[in-house]
Amino acid sequence: MPKDYTQRRNERWETVFPGIGLESILGRILRIARYHNHKSTETMKPFGIKNGEADVLSALLHAGPPYTLNPKDITKQAYRTPGAITNVMDHLEEKGLIRRNADRENRRNVLVELTPEGLEMARESFLAQTDMEKRLLTMLSPEEKEQLRTLLKRILLDLEERGEV
Repeated sequence: MPKDYTQRRNERWETVFPGIGLESILGRILRIARYHNHKSTETMKPFGIKNGEADVLSALLHAGPPYTLNPKDITKQAYRTPGAITNVMDHLEEKGLIRRNADRENRRNVLVELTPEGLEMARESFLAQTDMEKRLLTMLSPEEKEQLRTLLKRILLDLEERGEV
């Protein structure tokens, strides 16, 4: 099997720190994540939205009818900071894809909802994103995908249990 970037990089590190024994696992995960981010950016361009905007739209779509969440829940689901979410929501509101309304139960709180245009955009962009992600993994068999899912889930569950995620 040919050497990938991570293996070549780690071999160079071995010359600097002999015996360091780099695992290469997280390096590959990070490299795949960067590639995924790049492909996501390309995938969202035709929709006129950025990745963070797509994440917020997806969080609201995932909430189901009436496609409404508070900003704190959006922050958790979109893996963004509160400040970043505020900026993203400002852009989405300017584009007419979301609305911010006072919470009827507690008027000090805000609820964010998809507009009809936002719902359509959320559906279309989510399907495009899903198709792109499937294409990224076509070289893996169903069994390999399941094995990878299981191993990654195991790592994440351990990190979540320790409160590190």
